Amino acid sequence: MHAAYLPSASLEDFVDSFFVIKKDNETNEFINELIVPDGTHGILFIEEGQILRSSIKGSQKKDCLKQTYIFGQKTNAVNYHFRPGPVFAYGAKLKPTALKTCFGISATELTNHFIEADLLIPGKNMHWCNQIYNGKTLVEKIKTLDLFLQHAAQSPNHQKALADAIIKFIHSKRGQLKVQDIASHFNLNYKYLERLFKQQIGMTPKLYCKIIRFNASLLYYREVGCDKLTDLAYTSGYFDQMHFIKEVKQFTGVVPSHFFKRASQPIAQQQTEWISKRLTA
Repeated sequence: MHAAYLPSASLEDFVDSFFVIKKDNETNEFINELIVPDGTHGILFIEEGQILRSSIKGSQKKDCLKQTYIFGQKTNAVNYHFRPGPVFAYGAKLKPTALKTCFGISATELTNHFIEADLLIPGKNMHWCNQIYNGKTLVEKIKTLDLFLQHAAQSPNHQKALADAIIKFIHSKRGQLKVQDIASHFNLNYKYLERLFKQQIGMTPKLYCKIIRFNASLLYYREVGCDKLTDLAYTSGYFDQMHFIKEVKQFTGVVPSHFFKRASQPIAQQQTEWISKRLTA
């Protein structure tokens, strides 16, 4: 079971959604899920089961995940491997500027990293994690996680408000923008814009636009069901099919024809739902 829950109204500027991953004891196969970059950070709680995580780039070493983690932006896809047997995990997908606001660190420090929560959350706040684990029901756990993030979230400042406005602009254009267009629209210095994005979001505005344009292609594929990659490439704003193939492979590790066959995987479907809500809001 893969489910999503909306945050409370006070967290709408910080949390994209809460999620749950549950696999029962009768599922005996080894399940692999490919999770692509989507512009969000997150926090993950694992209560039961063995989950392995590996990147499509680098050593591809499989890390065994246990308990609580905070993860930053992804610029490459990661594989989650679920071993046979029950799995129970849940967490929150944080909006692009929330990592800096909630945990007080520059977002670029966690880009492509997955860190144990106790290394980032001050000791005085770790009692929240214990309360979350001690919740008797899923609803109680999610409610306590919601309260923890409300407690952690600082009052928005000018930089967060500006970064949020720029992100909303990029989403409205579905990533089909040049960085200079963004700088001109908001009357910003190019270097200041780059610095703002690295601190608040964890990557350059150019890379973020590329990720959102790639995300939009998932949305177009679901909405229109383009039979030809050329049609999907042009609809998504790519120069040509080769440009599209290159960027899909950059973010997923596989060519589009192979990647879109995986679109029916449960977590992949849920991720596309999140992307759809984000880009059509």
